[in-house]
Amino acid sequence: MVGSGAWADDQTGTNIITHNEFESLRIKAEKGNAEAEFNLGKCYHEGLGVKQDKAEALKWTEKAAAQGIPQAQMMAGLSYWLGMDVKMDEAKGVKWFEKAAEQGEAGGFYYLGAAYYLGKGVKQDYVESYKWTLLFKESGPSVIPSDTAGVDFKLADLEGKMTAKQIAKGKQLAKEEKMRLSKTARFTNGP
Repeated sequence: MVGSGAWADDQTGTNIITHNEFESLRIKAEKGNAEAEFNLGKCYHEGLGVKQDKAEALKWTEKAAAQGIPQAQMMAGLSYWLGMDVKMDEAKGVKWFEKAAEQGEAGGFYYLGAAYYLGKGVKQDYVESYKWTLLFKESGPSVIPSDTAGVDFKLADLEGKMTAKQIAKGKQLAKEEKMRLSKTARFTNGP
């Protein structure tokens, strides 16, 4: 969840929220508070303070995503790209990953790398996949846990499918994107 707000941690380690806290969050979300929209989406997704409703969860998550909450952009992207609780729309998922990546969210880098590798939602492009995977490896904290060995394996796999010229181009594109991203508030270099 973004922020703390009405969230509490009980002795079993699960998040709880009272009905009154949920209603307060709903009112803030209905007034356009992006953080509240994202948290309300999580409430509906998990059934916290309200009956679980995946469609309502995605509605509020997308509202928060449209207002620039990177975690919401990632959740909306994953929902569409994988077809989780919604009709699969890989291209729409990629668009949300791009929005998150534009803000320096490393999870966006990770899934763009996968999308370009697989040709899922975009035309297959190993150079673009290499660029985004390299950026993920070199980035800071993310909603996606970093698995250094796994990322190194993915880069090695890509390098085995690419020419030296393509690898150099991927590195150059990653460097250029890193320069652009260094101006964003969220982007950090390295773990």
